[in-house]
Amino acid sequence: MEDTTSSRLNDQLRVHIQDLKRELEEERNKVKNVKHEKIREIKAAREEEQRKAMADKEELKKQMQRQMQTELMNKIEGVRKNFDAQLADLLLWLLLSLLFFHV
Repeated sequence: MEDTTSSRLNDQLRVHIQDLKRELEEERNKVKNVKHEKIREIKAAREEEQRKAMADKEELKKQMQRQMQTELMNKIEGVRKNFDAQLADLLLWLLLSLLFFHV
């Protein structure tokens, strides 16, 4: 009788241990799945940040190009005005010289 009770108790303990092992394995799988999901979320967030940084970089580059083009156009306009003024002065001087020497 004691042998049967002991055997039954051992069987119950074995079943309980197997249940615990199964639960432990299920929990490990859950943790593993959560870990993989978090890794995917972090990768997605990192990729999104990289895309955003690239877009910001491109926008800044375009903005700087527009600014440089505006500054260049302003300098060209200033040079053109200076040239026109110097040309007008030269033409006036030539005209006055012709008038002065031909009179």
